[in-house]
Amino acid sequence: MEKGSTVDNTMISFDRVTKTYGTGQKALDDVSLQIEKGEFVFLVGNSGAGKTTLLELILRETEADQGNIVVNGIDLRQPPVYWYGISGFLPVSRFYCL
Repeated sequence: MEKGSTVDNTMISFDRVTKTYGTGQKALDDVSLQIEKGEFVFLVGNSGAGKTTLLELILRETEADQGNIVVNGIDLRQPPVYWYGISGFLPVSRFYCL
């Protein structure tokens, strides 16, 4: 948020988020990011970089071990609320025709 501004345009905020799976493998380690309303964002990276985990955290399919996640002003540590239509996830894969 700009200094002096009273409007918060943050849509998704990760503050020092860590997610570790049962194997001890950290999918995300101390990740902080802020996505503003209206921004168009791509997640790219190598296999195992944490892209799917990040989306699963936003969609509440899994929970972070540490840190805070806020989506549209909703702290995801709070009990679930129904917020269908606020976010979407479109997986993209390649199709090969022979």
